[in-house]
Amino acid sequence: MSFLVPAALGLSSLALPLIALYMLRSRRERVEVSSLLLWETAGDPLSSSRPWRRLKITPLLLLQLAVLAAFVFSLARPFGSEEARLGAHTVLVIDVSGSMGMEGRFERAQDEALGWAEEMSGEQLVSVVEAGALPHVVTAFSRQREEVVEALAGLELTGGEADLSEAIRLGRGLATPERPTDLVLFTDGGAAPLAAEPVAAARHVRFDETGPNWAVEALSLERDSAGLVRALVSVANHGGPARAVGVELESEGTVFARLDVSPEPGGTEQAFIPAPVGSGAVVAARLVHAGDSLPLDDRAWAALPIPTVNSVQVKGAESPFVSALVRSIPDLTEVDASGDSAELSVINRGEPGEVDRPSWLIRTDPPPPGLALVGIAANLGVTWQRPGEPVLDDVSLAGTAMAETQVVQTDEWLPVVKSGDVPLVLLGRVNGHRVVYFTFDLTHSNLVVQTAFPLLGVKLLEWLGGEASGGVDPSPAGVPIPLLSWGTGTVRVIGPGEQPVVLGDNAASFTRTGRPGVYRVEYLVVDGQVERSDLAVRSFSPGESAAHSRQLAVEEGTFVSDERTSTIREWGLWVAALAALLMILEWWMALRGPRGARRPAPGLVTPLATPAPRGRP
Repeated sequence: MSFLVPAALGLSSLALPLIALYMLRSRRERVEVSSLLLWETAGDPLSSSRPWRRLKITPLLLLQLAVLAAFVFSLARPFGSEEARLGAHTVLVIDVSGSMGMEGRFERAQDEALGWAEEMSGEQLVSVVEAGALPHVVTAFSRQREEVVEALAGLELTGGEADLSEAIRLGRGLATPERPTDLVLFTDGGAAPLAAEPVAAARHVRFDETGPNWAVEALSLERDSAGLVRALVSVANHGGPARAVGVELESEGTVFARLDVSPEPGGTEQAFIPAPVGSGAVVAARLVHAGDSLPLDDRAWAALPIPTVNSVQVKGAESPFVSALVRSIPDLTEVDASGDSAELSVINRGEPGEVDRPSWLIRTDPPPPGLALVGIAANLGVTWQRPGEPVLDDVSLAGTAMAETQVVQTDEWLPVVKSGDVPLVLLGRVNGHRVVYFTFDLTHSNLVVQTAFPLLGVKLLEWLGGEASGGVDPSPAGVPIPLLSWGTGTVRVIGPGEQPVVLGDNAASFTRTGRPGVYRVEYLVVDGQVERSDLAVRSFSPGESAAHSRQLAVEEGTFVSDERTSTIREWGLWVAALAALLMILEWWMALRGPRGARRPAPGLVTPLATPAPRGRP
């Protein structure tokens, strides 16, 4: 132990006057009496008064010396030196996945990370990485303790999965040659191993609290052949006892059904419930008084789409492949191309004309507005599909080749399939209508003979038909919401319990979808009016409800770098607090001690025993 102000120890000499006070005899009390006759026969005093007496150790003396010692030590500022946990550059990776909501894991991780941040000094850099579905760097290379504390306090728990591998890669990307970088992973570890384990130059702070948990694992709405709507709700029991759990279903704030389910531990129970709702309605299911350890998965949402369009017209060059695709879709009828009654259009080559309805355009001449033709490319193959794009779910275009394709440039359309940097399939909007554009001719490609073509065509037509259905997009929490390009308009997103977020004209997606719930996407025109509105449902990720925890494998000995420094930890405040407690104890003991003799009233003599004369018995 050392002292920052060792000179303050000289104040310990104050103990000498304190001890001297305890060795002084008390002065005799002066009392006025009416007569001295009683003392005339007492003779000379038997002994003389001495000012000093032998020191007597008492509990009060010991307490007062302890109080003095504690205050002197606090003024000397004692401290201990220990190895700093923070290196030259430390990256704090915080897991915000749904499983971290189990028994307060996330709150404990925040508190632990804040403890690390409090140890920052001017020579140490700290970065913070949020490990969610889409990991990102919250703050980088900060020397300011307040900035790091604010970044950690601003993190929020989500309902999705965490991409720890990507978060670690982001942390590694912050390394610089002149400063070794250490990773501190505040996570429960998840259920699946990471892509690369053991993790080098890292420390894993594990959070593994657990408890019983019931979860609304799934909720869906479907319409039967008679047109009646039913809700399918699935409740899972992750380790809780087998008991009845209440489930309520509501729409527009009104509860229309309640039931009890009793899933076995580790099992799931499903139930079909009639739902008196119409097209476009949103239904929420929630557990009632579940009393579990992970409340975030006690709710789920589903929306009933409006029936899709049922008529399409095919224009342009005759294509047996497109006509066969339209005829293969139930409840979709191909109408005369010369009429205006169709709800969708498919234009194969030729001029696109005026786009007045949702349309699928196949290599038109010229391309639709918003696409600039800059050249022609030959012999291309599909090399990229946009991840997470709904129209490409379960669709693999690997091996698809095109003999010739247009090369277009755009800032307004969203490419979803490309060959290198050349867009092949794009999604956009013309005159307020959804449009799909193929930059190649179907007959000059092998797509029409691929097994993926019918599935891709159905999904594209369903997406175009979603213009009328309100675009219901159900996905797990954390999955971005794809947006359409809107030209001169803007997009407003209203999330669950949040203020509306207005996005720029060229925003391709909305990524802040970590909170489970319903998101409404509104496309605004120039004057601020809502031209159309989509719904996106983001549910708690079912894989997070089990809240698995495991210890990540890290390489031993690599976390402590050669440039690790020491830090001091002061104890002065604790010693001062001890001194205050001792003072209170000393005061209490002094009050409980014996009280002094009462002073006699003026004019009265206290009876005294007169000593017997010498020589007498």
